[in-house]
Amino acid sequence: MAPYVACLRANARGRWFGRELVEVISTEFRSYSEEYATAAVADGRLGLVRDGCAVAPGGDLVVRPHDVLFHSRHVHELPIALPGDAAEPAPIEVIDADGGVVVVNKPRGMPVHPTGRYSRCTVTTLLEEEFGKLHPVHRLDAPTSGVIVLARTVNVARELHASFRKHSGAVTSKEYLAQVEDPALLPFEQQFVINAPILEPTGADYVRRTGQGGREARTEFEVVDRRRGLVRARPITGRTHQIRVHLAQEVGSAIVGDHLYGREESVAPDVAVAHVAQLQDQGYFASASADASVVGACPVCASSGGSSQGEALVADVPQRMFAPARLALHAHRVGLDVAGLRREWEAIPPGWAK
Repeated sequence: MAPYVACLRANARGRWFGRELVEVISTEFRSYSEEYATAAVADGRLGLVRDGCAVAPGGDLVVRPHDVLFHSRHVHELPIALPGDAAEPAPIEVIDADGGVVVVNKPRGMPVHPTGRYSRCTVTTLLEEEFGKLHPVHRLDAPTSGVIVLARTVNVARELHASFRKHSGAVTSKEYLAQVEDPALLPFEQQFVINAPILEPTGADYVRRTGQGGREARTEFEVVDRRRGLVRARPITGRTHQIRVHLAQEVGSAIVGDHLYGREESVAPDVAVAHVAQLQDQGYFASASADASVVGACPVCASSGGSSQGEALVADVPQRMFAPARLALHAHRVGLDVAGLRREWEAIPPGWAK
């Protein structure tokens, strides 16, 4: 995807009131330094809108109630890992587009909605031209492929959110396919259940763990092909990373390609790509000469500063967060009640699950 300029806006929060904009940015948004914020304010890329007008760079930039913060950024989105030798992502497969919902087979590696690193290469953004604004009604991690249900209106989204919150098989059902790293560690039984509470992450690596005091989490498993380590998983509760955590920490064998919970040697770092993206996104104001072999041909990125600055920018980001998305986890089926009618959808399994 070609580089682009994105302008982000945020309403001022109470804890920002009475504080200088530069100080707010450098302390509340730790990925941006004080030097970056100062330079961005000076050239008009970062500022405040007050009473409908932008405050001049040399004006009163102490945050007040009702202010709107704006930040214009030059963005290079990280490339999404594609299966095999594909050079371009395939179109998103639409499974259903009737009755107030759009259901698609999400490609692995693609976020459902805009996030910190992706604004345009997401399911909702790519489908917006055809279907208008869509509202995800349940989670599906970016590395996971398969069925994702999107509501076409806020009212339908509210109704379906309520259905998923009930976590009742009579109302909603979800079925995943997964392939584990070490099939020999699967329980002897063909079907087994894991009841293990999941704790919230305490570090910067976003890793969740099972343990006392965590939130209730229950997953039903069925071994589909023991030799290949292929299992079917039905989460009864809906905790973040639930299937991944239960397989990795309770069974002892993580999902193939799981860079958060799997073997360290399975992590194929993509730090060079991460470094360039961070460098281009945050450091292009620097006056140092750029290394064209690192930052490429973009004329804006060409003023970004050398690779040493990029390494410093990405040093505090967990390396695993930038590993290629090759997770062998697929949302195979989803069923729920829509307007009083039971509806179910199925996404064709990827090659590893056939």
